[in-house]
Amino acid sequence: VDVLCPGGLAVMVGLTSPEESIPVRPLELLTTEKMVTGSLMGSGVPAVQVPLLIELYKNGMLMLDELVSRYYHLKDAQAAIDDLLAGNNLRGVLVMHDLESLASRGASRL
Repeated sequence: VDVLCPGGLAVMVGLTSPEESIPVRPLELLTTEKMVTGSLMGSGVPAVQVPLLIELYKNGMLMLDELVSRYYHLKDAQAAIDDLLAGNNLRGVLVMHDLESLASRGASRL
């Protein structure tokens, strides 16, 4: 909240532990009109947004493959976790079944 300018909005995304808390000074929120809110799955309607995102991806307008650091075979799930914890990848993807050939590609073109 301290980094927000007057009228600024902080959106909380991702998961935390249930015990996690953030310090907020109510008077500062009131006098500066700063806002803090949460967003669950983009606050969208999955039945509407998911088909739209799929179409954007199919048409090359949503670049998801470029966000993948590395593909892993399902049997290498522990290596994927280890690499994530060690900071060796940003987005590791586990693949299985007919997607096995992706894991052979290793890293994407980041």
